[in-house]
Amino acid sequence: MEHWTDFGVGQLPSFSARKRVELPPPLEALVGERAGAVQQPLQGLTSDGTVRPGLFPLRSTGVSTAPITDAGESFPRCAQR
Repeated sequence: MEHWTDFGVGQLPSFSARKRVELPPPLEALVGERAGAVQQPLQGLTSDGTVRPGLFPLRSTGVSTAPITDAGESFPRCAQR
């Protein structure tokens, strides 16, 4: 992949981030499908659709996550609607 147009979306019209626009039907269907999937709890990543419980259990590594939290909290808050 050398350029963002290699994703095959180079022929789509520009969209405004400031107002709601109607998406082309293929994109509307994709967004609707993904929006429904987001509502489902994450089961894990699989190569064949079969979840293997206990493969990588959560455990403490001893590494502090404070720097990650601090970095995220240092970003300005977006305006609330």
